[in-house]
Amino acid sequence: MLTKKQRNLLIFINKKIRSTGISPSYDEMKVALGLRSKSGIHRLITGLEERGFIRRLPHRARALEVLRLPENMDAPAPASGFSPNVIKGNFNLDKRCEITMEINPEDVTHHKALLWEKSGINRTSIGIQSLDSKELKIINRRHNAATALNSLKTLQSIFDNCSVDVIYGLPNQSINSYTNTLKKLIDEQPDHFSSYSLQVERGTLLEKQVINKNLEVAGDELSATMYEKTMKLLKENGYEQYEISNWSLKNKRSLHNMKYWQLYPYIGIGPGAHSYINKKRFSIIKSPKKYIDFFGQKQNEKSINHLSLIHI
Repeated sequence: MLTKKQRNLLIFINKKIRSTGISPSYDEMKVALGLRSKSGIHRLITGLEERGFIRRLPHRARALEVLRLPENMDAPAPASGFSPNVIKGNFNLDKRCEITMEINPEDVTHHKALLWEKSGINRTSIGIQSLDSKELKIINRRHNAATALNSLKTLQSIFDNCSVDVIYGLPNQSINSYTNTLKKLIDEQPDHFSSYSLQVERGTLLEKQVINKNLEVAGDELSATMYEKTMKLLKENGYEQYEISNWSLKNKRSLHNMKYWQLYPYIGIGPGAHSYINKKRFSIIKSPKKYIDFFGQKQNEKSINHLSLIHI
């Protein structure tokens, strides 16, 4: 149960983040609540943090994130301070623009999904990968089949454009187990499918297990057969293949996927993000700490075009 002051402070923090993308300063919070000292604000924030309503962001002094609001409070907060509303405040966006959020099944709740929708998200992409619990365990996924299907249903109850990701060629995966995953997902009628062949990334535990022959991944022939099964099953069930790894129902193609294929320019924001502007591809430095340190500098101290940050 929140006190009146805690509730008022939570409303103020939430409103500030939604409108500007940044949390209010202690001085702003002190004035808003009519308090005389910052120590009172600190106690209120600590109380909200202990109850799981907010958290302090470690990379910025006194920066806050609203995690949830009381169930009876109107106007849910965005799930993060950096929301689509912040982008809308800095770019001229087409009213029909697609704003996709990629989500892990274990992170989905009805409350969170409402927050995402209120923040401006209009399309979701959920990384289900497989509905075989043994396969999920091998690739160190935290969800199981039941969680994945329930999460998809939750998203479909709020969003009218939902995509699912699956992977074929997983360790110990058979054609039957893969097609069973596809059939179960087809029964749920997601708007879009992305199906990718397993890539064993360098430096991962999976690579080590494959090298040491503790696990065996699908060879080229088995992977090719699984891909053919994907094309056949999805076509039979009304999904149009519009890219190598993507299928959609009518009018549900992914707009950002189409942008990449058609070589339209795009801007990537965040550590490791890639961009394509003026027919040149470049990426931002991968280290979150270096990225935050750089953009935390005053604009008159450094130019954001600093070449040490950009990889062409």
